[in-house]
Amino acid sequence: MALDALEIDQDDVDDDAQAAQLIAKLMDDPDNAKKLDVLNLDDFAATLFKDQGKSKRYTVNMIKDELLRPFGEQRREFQLPDKWDILTMLTGETEETLRRGKIVSVSVLRVKGGFVAVKMDSGIEGILSANYLSNEGNIPADQVVQKGQTIPAVIIAVYVEDFRVEFSARPMDIEASDAPLRRVPADEYYDQALKLRNKDLSDRKKRRDVDQVRRIIKHPNFHNLNYKKAEEMLGSQQRGDVVIRPSTKGPNHLAVTWKVDDGVYQHIGGLVDVVDPNADLSSQNAGSQLIVDGKYQFSDLDELIVNHIKAMARRIDELMMHDKFQKGSESEIHVYLDNAVKAQRGQARSVYAFGLNRNRPGYFNLHFKTNMNSPIQTWPVKVTPNGFQLFDTEVGSVPDLCDSFKTRVMQGNLSGDPTGARTPYVTGGRTPGITPGRATPGHISSRHTPGNASTRLNPAFTSKTPNPYAAAAVKTPNPYGGPPGAGRPPAPPAQAGWGAPPGQAAGSWGSGGGSSSWGSSPA
Repeated sequence: MALDALEIDQDDVDDDAQAAQLIAKLMDDPDNAKKLDVLNLDDFAATLFKDQGKSKRYTVNMIKDELLRPFGEQRREFQLPDKWDILTMLTGETEETLRRGKIVSVSVLRVKGGFVAVKMDSGIEGILSANYLSNEGNIPADQVVQKGQTIPAVIIAVYVEDFRVEFSARPMDIEASDAPLRRVPADEYYDQALKLRNKDLSDRKKRRDVDQVRRIIKHPNFHNLNYKKAEEMLGSQQRGDVVIRPSTKGPNHLAVTWKVDDGVYQHIGGLVDVVDPNADLSSQNAGSQLIVDGKYQFSDLDELIVNHIKAMARRIDELMMHDKFQKGSESEIHVYLDNAVKAQRGQARSVYAFGLNRNRPGYFNLHFKTNMNSPIQTWPVKVTPNGFQLFDTEVGSVPDLCDSFKTRVMQGNLSGDPTGARTPYVTGGRTPGITPGRATPGHISSRHTPGNASTRLNPAFTSKTPNPYAAAAVKTPNPYGGPPGAGRPPAPPAQAGWGAPPGQAAGSWGSGGGSSSWGSSPA
């Protein structure tokens, strides 16, 4: 450490005598503190621990102090104890515990004349004047207290040098309480507003639990349980089994918990509400109209179970039995996709797979990778009673779901935006999934195009996409997937107006004046 502080190489030191001289030189140097502060002792200690396996952080800091203040006193300067320090050392009492106005317990040692001798638990003795034994102040002491009795008393004076305390045992002094003295001061950084908000929420929950009318419905699937108990009850049952239970939103609401998969349960009644607008609390039957998510209506609980819950369970079974479904976690599916792309041996083909979303019951994850260098993307697929929903598109079967996904990717809409139509960058400059004939793939699914039934035999994403416009291939189909003119800005009326040169009739928006075609260049 001394050599490093003096910037001297260790090879220049011949023996211990010379090293000792250099240490003495550093100790006598008036700038030794500045030179030692430059050293990184933490890294030096870490190096010693790595090389020798010994912790020397405290040692190197102690060496630094010794170089700066040799034989210096490390202890704090000795100070004589004051009267309170002596009292605390001998009795354990402090200025805080002996504050005037504090109420403590004392034992009566003796009753003599006009005063009572008492002692605290810490051993400090005190006195109680007869005037401080009762509110009247003129009752003899032996008529108020007895020897050996323990009574509460208020500290009214402390004589520190004498180790003596004076008390009052008047009932009116005891009733005054010492709560303000014992109260711990509030932290100035404590969030009082949040505390009051949480307390209000807790009180409201308690009132709701007390005031809530628990509805009873005569149905084999109805149970008066909370969601945790409902999950435990469904744990050993099959996919699609249901528990109907009361809702905390009120008597005209119901909650439905059903099993999606092992350890996965969907609760209909939280964000997705089940409303019984015709609820009759005096009856043990559900109303004649049950509304789920504001758009599905059922006449009774059995219809809700069959046409809503069981229908979604069948959709989940359908997708989980598909060859594109992969079991396992999200990371395991990503590994599967990476290996599938590598197995193509340089072919620029996309791969995809479905996985169950365990964090959002009722949803699947659609994972896909467009080529070797692209990242894996994930889209949510919602299960509905009528089928599956991919963003704004709802389809009725898994093959149609695959077609909808492929159409979005081939149109370059990898962001999930339904209006997107830009082809993303692909290594090699080729549009993924493009047909060998270089025809632009159409928006219409090949499954709905007459004459292309053979494509049903191979629904894989890498299959050849037929040209749905082969019968009338005189023009390129509209890339916006709609009728001619869809997706472009509306043309203003064909008269002079905003955007037209003065004195000249306005043609189509964007025209150069010589042609009325949209987007054409000037002559």
